[in-house]
Amino acid sequence: MRDKPVENLIVGAGLVGAVTARTLARHGQRGVLVERNADPGGVNGSFADDRGNWFDHGRHVISDGRSAFTTEFVTEVLRGRVRRFDLKRGLVVRGHLIPYAAELPDWPEALRERVRLDPGARVGLGSSREAFARAYGRWFADLAFDEMMAAYPVLTWHRERGVPEAHLMRWIFPWFFPRSEAEAPPDAGDRAGVYSEESRRYHYDCRHANPPRESVMYPEEGGFGRLVEAMLEDGREGFDLHLGAEDIDIDIDPESLAVRSVSTGGIRYRPGRVFWCAPLPVLCRYLGWTLPAGEPQWELLGSFTFERPVDRGLHEVLFADPDHPVRRINFPGLIAGGSDSHTLQVEYTTVGDEARLGADEWRSRWLTSLRKLGFVDAGAEPVFFDFKRVSRGVVSTEDLGAFLAGCEERIHGASGNLVAPHLAVASDNNARLIPKVHGRVERALGTRPSAS
Repeated sequence: MRDKPVENLIVGAGLVGAVTARTLARHGQRGVLVERNADPGGVNGSFADDRGNWFDHGRHVISDGRSAFTTEFVTEVLRGRVRRFDLKRGLVVRGHLIPYAAELPDWPEALRERVRLDPGARVGLGSSREAFARAYGRWFADLAFDEMMAAYPVLTWHRERGVPEAHLMRWIFPWFFPRSEAEAPPDAGDRAGVYSEESRRYHYDCRHANPPRESVMYPEEGGFGRLVEAMLEDGREGFDLHLGAEDIDIDIDPESLAVRSVSTGGIRYRPGRVFWCAPLPVLCRYLGWTLPAGEPQWELLGSFTFERPVDRGLHEVLFADPDHPVRRINFPGLIAGGSDSHTLQVEYTTVGDEARLGADEWRSRWLTSLRKLGFVDAGAEPVFFDFKRVSRGVVSTEDLGAFLAGCEERIHGASGNLVAPHLAVASDNNARLIPKVHGRVERALGTRPSAS
């Protein structure tokens, strides 16, 4: 093992690690970035099939204009090669495909005639079933709390362990509700879990624009993962990138949080600073910190290509239908700027035994749903299929937000050389994540932050 001093060492080459490397390099810093996986990007990477179709992991687009810093940052990183468009969404409820944020008159008659909308009522996150019944009628309130929630295995897991149903409604409301005045504007007092007030206000304004619209950005080529690759390319002027570091080992003092060394590939790096940009549970294992009790949750990705187009002119479709084991369908061809899409990606997040089922079983289940919903013909078979299982941390009845805050407080208050640009227990919107990481890296350098 050869010792090598290094000014900065970044652990993790996902989106957080890429922003960190680029920011450090722009300030003249040098060092090493190590990544356990063979490819960068983490949960924000992309892959191509043998026909050149791109599929993304994690978030697929970045909101345009939601953060002026992020919009400028992304445009600069991609050298202006950014596609901007209004995201078109659909919803699946009770087997019906419905335009997102449609008013009740535009809903299918079979659903519309059962809703008893009271425009004088107001509901928000944390409202009770009774409050929703007054606003939308008893039938639709029961549909939302019983049937729509049952489409999400994670919500079923929480309900079985006694979590109040009103606390889980943020997964369903307002996404799968008709747009109306019954949806109260976001309030700082709402119990929103991981959703910030900024996030709720942003999506409320998008839903209630006339017409509803959300403008987004996407790389012109290379899938969403191209954004991560471009940042790493900018950072390589100061950082050596080591991928496939499966043998990585970290020697860290659990009291001071001083990282004495990071070893991989026969080299023992002696770092001045270590920027932790890998998953939080991995860091907790090194430090001996107890993780919240829970169960691993997994996102299952099924990527399909068909001979004929399969889209309905939509970029994505969100599901709240327990008859279909799907959370979202994305149409990469349209997102990338094509006139139609022969490709689609199915996403489904689940826990327990269901998460351990194999690719053949999920291929069969998803094809059944796609045919039943009319996205593909009854006898259509894909010319390409790929299956991936991606970790999404743990599902827990404990307060994950409080746990995260405690971890960050301990790291920022320690005397060691460990820096945490972004720790997470759930996905965060990239429009907030990018300026947050950039600002924290600059503060670690003692530089006046240009973003927070």
